[in-house]
Amino acid sequence: MYYADPDGNSVELVVDNFGDWGKSGHFMRTSPKFGAQPMGSYADPEQVLAARAAGVTAAEIHDRAYSGEFSPAEPVDPRILM
Repeated sequence: MYYADPDGNSVELVVDNFGDWGKSGHFMRTSPKFGAQPMGSYADPEQVLAARAAGVTAAEIHDRAYSGEFSPAEPVDPRILM
């Protein structure tokens, strides 16, 4: 996740969604989903937070975010955070 803090600094947050480097590596090597979208997709953090608060599991959030369900309302310009 890329985030611009209130001072304008760019912050990159990385997390191992699988909790196990072996599983993560396997997903990256074998998943057609990862092959098609190696950088994932943009997700609105507020939508993700609301889903988690509603009881959606981390695995479901991962799948739903990857499918674009939590896409931001406005298009994202990645150059803004560089």
